[in-house]
Amino acid sequence: MFLNDMGLLMFLAVTASILGHCQTDEKVSFYGASYIHLPVQEAKGATDISFRFRTHLSDAMLLLAAGKTDYCLIKLEAGRLKVHINLGAGESEMASARGLTLNDLSWHEVNLTRREANITLQIDVIHTTRSLLPGRFFELNIHYGVFIGGRGDFNELFLGHTDYLRGCMADIIYNGARVIEYARSRRGQSDATAVTWGCSPEFDATWNTEVSFVEDGAFTAIPRAIPRSGSRFHSTLKQDFILSFRRYLKYKFVNESLFVKHL
Repeated sequence: MFLNDMGLLMFLAVTASILGHCQTDEKVSFYGASYIHLPVQEAKGATDISFRFRTHLSDAMLLLAAGKTDYCLIKLEAGRLKVHINLGAGESEMASARGLTLNDLSWHEVNLTRREANITLQIDVIHTTRSLLPGRFFELNIHYGVFIGGRGDFNELFLGHTDYLRGCMADIIYNGARVIEYARSRRGQSDATAVTWGCSPEFDATWNTEVSFVEDGAFTAIPRAIPRSGSRFHSTLKQDFILSFRRYLKYKFVNESLFVKHL
């Protein structure tokens, strides 16, 4: 009886360990100039990409697997998810359904599966698009690696203009490689630039959340002119800035006075 109980306990412990390993929740935050680079060189007839993301940007790069001529680019365009893929026979494009808004700061799950010419894009489990790629060669030849959130120093004409991501991504898996885990541990010469681990609370900020300017070049930009109806917002922003600046001067004066006193 005792041995049976011990066997059951060991089975439960191993099962819990396996489940805990499989059910990861790796998140990373991007701030408009951030990116992750995973050096990959491969030529495969199958591609498996999955990740989750949340952002308010209507246009942003999410993932790029780049070769000399081949590539797979996943990005947001006007709030729709689009896949641009080229296996050497010219670019093909897939897109999420019209009216499906993905830049609403909610988490969205993306799964891209390719088996030679057959490619399937699934969003949030229920929205599925399928396509058949042209050509006779169906290997995706990657030389420059995988880029997440932005393309860093990589610059090729086929990309055109791609905006960097501002938002969060989670559980990024490229052909079995856990990208965030690789980037955090710097495994395989992977690189993470200007990111933070976890999903930053600032992406859940409300209109009355305080703002901190933490660098000399920090600024706030309003993308379009405020109409007359927005004059109250402009006034509130100005008053909040003045109050924050006064608090800063008071803090600076008090602390410098204490410093002089201690001298």
